[in-house]
Amino acid sequence: MGIGLRLQRLLACCKTEEDKQNLLKSCEILLSEKGMGERFKVMSIFPKTLENILSQRKGPAGFAVI
Repeated sequence: MGIGLRLQRLLACCKTEEDKQNLLKSCEILLSEKGMGERFKVMSIFPKTLENILSQRKGPAGFAVI
């Protein structure tokens, strides 16, 4: 999803430290196991052609590899 790069760009545009902290907390809720990871169960399916890329990244952002 490219959320890391998107987060960096959004942080660079923040005018206040409070905005940056709110953005970081929101991202943490979306990606952490204790946030959305425990509240919602979702499965992702990718084509075999992405196997090497996803294994290097240890899976897609926000998903646990099982």
